Amino acid sequence: MSRGRLLVAVLMVAVLLVPALGTAQPLFMWRADRDGATLYLFGTVHAGRDAWYPLDARIEAAFAAAETVACEIDVSNPTVALEVSALAMREGTYPPGESLRQHVAAATWERLQTLPGLPVPAAMLDRLRPGLAALLVVQSMLSTLGLDPARGVDQHLLERAKELEKPVVALETPAQQVALIVGPDAVIDGLLLDEALAEDPAEMQAMFGRLLAAWRDGDPATLERIYREDWSDESRLVRFHEKLLVERNRGMADGLAGRRGTWFLVVGALHLCGDEGVPALIARRGWSVAQVR
Repeated sequence: MSRGRLLVAVLMVAVLLVPALGTAQPLFMWRADRDGATLYLFGTVHAGRDAWYPLDARIEAAFAAAETVACEIDVSNPTVALEVSALAMREGTYPPGESLRQHVAAATWERLQTLPGLPVPAAMLDRLRPGLAALLVVQSMLSTLGLDPARGVDQHLLERAKELEKPVVALETPAQQVALIVGPDAVIDGLLLDEALAEDPAEMQAMFGRLLAAWRDGDPATLERIYREDWSDESRLVRFHEKLLVERNRGMADGLAGRRGTWFLVVGALHLCGDEGVPALIARRGWSVAQVR
């Protein structure tokens, strides 16, 4: 398995909304139509920068036209945010008598203690299970790229939906989201932590450039290829990919397929890539789907 798969997954939903170079460029957004209903499927990011707003005029127009906004979970809702936090702490920490350093290699624990920018003290870090620790490592690395979760595009659009009094429908639950990172598979959790700690700042910057270039080309195939690079030789990570994307994509497509009116889906950009992405799944359910240009 090559280095950087976990960070690639995060960055692929964290660089895609830099404004396109011209109106001829495709967006990371698809339009689906069937029987008078319209779905806009928009690939968002979970961290962002002030300079990204306002979004491209075509995105803003589609959002304004939508009657209802759909999302993974409503991260702008304080009650939902508190539930996610409580679940993460309950499921992502060890019981008394156990600690992270007991479950990871000595070199991993040493690297964690010396990693700059982690948002928790060492005593708290030692209580975390590897999956939650890996998430904190990645969040710290994203901050070095100038990406702020509070400026995430999903957060931005969901707050806009409330300002415009648009109904917001969540397609997943906080428990489902937390289970993605803090799951029952301790081996996968350990692999994710090792992956996060293997990242190199120079490699991150190079990866950022590759992803940005693919976005500017309107090329979801390249984005998916970057994500998939070399993890397919690890059977446990193949299963993790199924859980992270494929199974969730099918649930999202099922949740959208019977809708009426005009909907705007706010979803991580990886969910829109490939033959098992939401646009492809919606198309197989009888919708006419095209990438917005």
